[in-house]
Amino acid sequence: MARKRGARRSGPKKTTREEPGLMADIGELVDVFCSTCRLNLDGSVTALNGAGHVVQITCRTCGNVQKFRPPMADEEQRERLLRKAFAIRDRRGQQTLEAQAEKGKAYSTNELMARWRAATADADHRAPIYRETEVYEVGDFLIHNQHGLGVAQEVLHEHAVLVLFRETEVPVEMGKVYDD
Repeated sequence: MARKRGARRSGPKKTTREEPGLMADIGELVDVFCSTCRLNLDGSVTALNGAGHVVQITCRTCGNVQKFRPPMADEEQRERLLRKAFAIRDRRGQQTLEAQAEKGKAYSTNELMARWRAATADADHRAPIYRETEVYEVGDFLIHNQHGLGVAQEVLHEHAVLVLFRETEVPVEMGKVYDD
């Protein structure tokens, strides 16, 4: 049944189609990638082009008005994070080499970074984001929100694993169970 022009509906309808030419009504909720929050979130449609395709949205989390971007797949987001981490790793590694060469120090003095570089050489884009509820095994890659890319080195006990990061080696919690 078609709505009468100007008739109100009982609440915002959420559209989940991900194609770039998304068609929706003004004020309708759609899934978007917010460039400010850098997350897939809900957004309200604020502008349409002549063909009725969404061109501008307002993020319902941060309130930023921005160009419509379809939601990013989780794998794509993870791949972007890893590419950024590897670029930082390579850039900082080169800076460290240059600084140590200037001071006359050998690169081998920084054993931790050398171990991390060797351990992460074969990391791929499927490294999961660290969650304290997950269980990790020796050799597992993870992305920590403060330390970046890491590799599990040793299981200390059933609720902790020693993880090697670029600048530090720290035990992190794992297998944590929350009571409801």
